[in-house]
Amino acid sequence: MKKLIQLERLKITKQCARDLQRAFTLTELLAVLAAIALLVVVALPAFAGATVKGGRALCAANLRQMLAASMVYTDEYNTKLPPWRAGSGSRQDDMTMGSYSRYVYSGIAGAKAPMGFPAPFGCSYQNQGYLYGAKLAGDGNMFFCPAYISGPYSATYYSPLFTSDSGGVVRSSYNYNPRMINAGPPETTDPNVDTHRRYQKTTQLEPHKVFGVDVITGAYAHMADQGCNVVFTDGSVKFCKVNVPQIVQSSYGNLWTLAQTDSNYTARELLFNVFEGM
Repeated sequence: MKKLIQLERLKITKQCARDLQRAFTLTELLAVLAAIALLVVVALPAFAGATVKGGRALCAANLRQMLAASMVYTDEYNTKLPPWRAGSGSRQDDMTMGSYSRYVYSGIAGAKAPMGFPAPFGCSYQNQGYLYGAKLAGDGNMFFCPAYISGPYSATYYSPLFTSDSGGVVRSSYNYNPRMINAGPPETTDPNVDTHRRYQKTTQLEPHKVFGVDVITGAYAHMADQGCNVVFTDGSVKFCKVNVPQIVQSSYGNLWTLAQTDSNYTARELLFNVFEGM
């Protein structure tokens, strides 16, 4: 019995020795870790690129939904598209400032807009915000490009949607139906210049014209890709580069840079012309 126990222990010892011989050495472990680290470094840009492209795709889907909801809205409101500053006389739908076309809701600071009409006393829906009021936009997330994760053009900034900021407003990260009847220099006296919204009814829509675009501002949504998503009146969506020669080297100047000034609506309209020709 004693010999059997000794033989068994000897077998176990030999087996442990063989297992140790098959184990990784420290050098081998370091080599494996280095290889894994290299793979991670190589793969990260690909994952980042996929995230950026995914954000662009979701943004494009938002714009398509916004246009589709607008068309449903017009069926209910006698072909009229959502206005800016309804009931403001001659100021209604006057797009002399680029910021006017990205406002969604205005009223009381820190107030949550109801999903449905009417807006509370002293508050108002604006532009695509009417789609939210008409219950055609869900919780309103489609008004915000997913590439904006913080700041005044992000959904989180107005969480829970729509809770107005300290100024009592909610801004979308899209310029909505921003084209004008006839653009001109700021403060012009030219009687032919008319800065009111070009498309106030569906009967006024023209083929392949800008209907919605990523908000035109300094820190724009798709800076990594140097461009913005645009939805056109025919329902198509295109990612338009903003660093192309016809924008950067136009006779007027860099149209994208100039259009970021809210009052420079001439540059903004020229930029839209370029988008429509891309």
